[in-house]
Amino acid sequence: MAKDAKKELLHFIDHKAFDVILRKDKKDLNEDEKKALEDIQDKTEKEKKKFHGYSSAKEIKENFLENTRSGAAKRLDKKLERLNLPTLPDLKKDFIALCDKLEV
Repeated sequence: MAKDAKKELLHFIDHKAFDVILRKDKKDLNEDEKKALEDIQDKTEKEKKKFHGYSSAKEIKENFLENTRSGAAKRLDKKLERLNLPTLPDLKKDFIALCDKLEV
């Protein structure tokens, strides 16, 4: 169950947040927005790797929830919102429901 829970949580975060951000097309953005998106995508790639390196579903849950509260994450969330991209706080309710379902 632990590996399956970890896998499901990673899939959720990848599918709903990280991959959406990483695949965002720059073609319709102005120069400032393109620079902001490049910075966001760089940070997102690092964050995705960090999450995939966690050893358990519990560790993923703890870090996800921490990222919904941290000051650095809140600053990044404002940039994401300006580009109409998902933030972890946007996904928090569904993420917690998934954690409950998986008993994490």
